[in-house]
Amino acid sequence: MGLFTARRERQAADSESEAAEREYWALDDQLRELHGRLAVEAGSEQRFRILLRMSDAEQAQARLHDQAFGAERLPHNGVRMDAAQSMLWSACLYRLLADVEKAVTYPRLGRRDTTIDLERCAGAVLDRMATTPDLAERMALLPELAEAVAPKVGNDAAETVYRVPWPGRVEA
Repeated sequence: MGLFTARRERQAADSESEAAEREYWALDDQLRELHGRLAVEAGSEQRFRILLRMSDAEQAQARLHDQAFGAERLPHNGVRMDAAQSMLWSACLYRLLADVEKAVTYPRLGRRDTTIDLERCAGAVLDRMATTPDLAERMALLPELAEAVAPKVGNDAAETVYRVPWPGRVEA
């Protein structure tokens, strides 16, 4: 009976892992689609909504990562953390960028999401972005933002900031 029970439990765990992996890749497809929409959207209100959805999808992927693939250390990340933690930071960065876009849309409200962990290192850059109405000028601050957050969130999550698209962006 013990062997049968162990086999059944292993099969159930494999099935849950496969389901988590399918959901993970569906979220990855959603992120790619949203990334593409962001590349052609110049309006700050729509960018705000897209970035929020990207944050939610990235956060959901982070929660599924270990179940789908197992824990994965990122030795080249610059900070000691695993892939799921890095993905949570990426989700946080998307949310902060969404907050910037919302502040541009509604200037009287200003920035609202002042995540304490990142406010010390990135608050000044985010404030400048939130008060820069021109999208290209705002996006020109992305490298400075990535550099500011990298020591805290790691290189992989900071790369999220470098990859944020906008209309007219020319990639080298």
